[in-house]
Amino acid sequence: MVMVAAKSLLERNQGIQVTIASPFPEIDQPIYEKIKVPVIRSNRRDLALCMTRIATRWGLNWGTRDAEIEAIRKSDLVLDVSGDAICEEYGPHVVISHLYPLWLAQTMHRPLMVCAQTIGPFWLTTPLIRRVLNRAAVITARDTSTLDYLQAIDVTRPDIHLTADLSHLLENAPANHVDNVLENAPEGFWDRPVLGITLTRLLGHRKSRGRDGLRGGFLREVASAVNSFVRANDFSLLVLSHSTGPRAARDDRIVSAKFANALKDEVPIHSIDRDLPPDVAKAVIGRCSLFCAGRLHSAISALSQYVPTVVIGYGAKAAGVLEPLEQAAYVLEIDQLRANSLVTTLEDCWARHTEIKDALERHLPDTLARSRSNFDYVDKLLA
Repeated sequence: MVMVAAKSLLERNQGIQVTIASPFPEIDQPIYEKIKVPVIRSNRRDLALCMTRIATRWGLNWGTRDAEIEAIRKSDLVLDVSGDAICEEYGPHVVISHLYPLWLAQTMHRPLMVCAQTIGPFWLTTPLIRRVLNRAAVITARDTSTLDYLQAIDVTRPDIHLTADLSHLLENAPANHVDNVLENAPEGFWDRPVLGITLTRLLGHRKSRGRDGLRGGFLREVASAVNSFVRANDFSLLVLSHSTGPRAARDDRIVSAKFANALKDEVPIHSIDRDLPPDVAKAVIGRCSLFCAGRLHSAISALSQYVPTVVIGYGAKAAGVLEPLEQAAYVLEIDQLRANSLVTTLEDCWARHTEIKDALERHLPDTLARSRSNFDYVDKLLA
């Protein structure tokens, strides 16, 4: 999302300066050096600092040596691309973390656009959310459930529009970059159709309210299902670690290795645990015949390349993103996840893969247009 936003802004606006604020600039800066976009440190994960500043405005004076504050003060627009993090599904502390830069923008009277997101639900933080979001200039939502939810919690003052996720617009890396990643696949791997899969620890350990997180049993169910499907349909299996940290809880390589170890030896498997740039990861996913996504943006990477996809998820975000593509039937909620339900869903998706590709060809142009329309609202704010 951030890569698409940065490149699109540079391409559409002559002479514009884009700065990215990240909690981990040392990790993100090498990614954006190619397009000459600086990455500065965001303090949003320092909750004590964030809450102190929100309560007292301490440290916002002109003498503060804080790159994030100075960048926002000098900006003509603050663009927030938090994906689905403005919600309490991950805990109130995550909401505070993601609201902090929004609050900074509003406190310094800078226009704020909340861009192409799934927002909500909230419980404890609803009054704070309502206050901050109602002071935004523009909010674009990537699903209709967000529009309904914003209305339900009385967020109605901004200019609000339905668009689509920015990552639909991510361009693939050159083929030779992908070939280098895939060169160590087992002999004969690409002679069969390939099932790609992304997994995340969040699916087994996080849960939506009222949903069983399948603690301890998640990998067992997925491994059993994938093993059965791959063997019955003579597939190869590509395991991609879509997120690699920075903390262990967000490092898919850990859960992917456990998953691979749980499979039968006769399953032809190729695991990729390198920290891939987003355009390379998307291009790798495009080589698959069928995809099973535990990461939503890996699903978008697959679907935007006409790859039939089953999504394992929780909450409204997955169904909301897939519904405009006529693919919501292939979202398997975490409380529905058992080996037999996943096998059945994979079998159905593969049996209808031609029909699914036809549906994607019909609906993707509109989705891409709605994704691009996010930048029309940016242009108006910058005019």
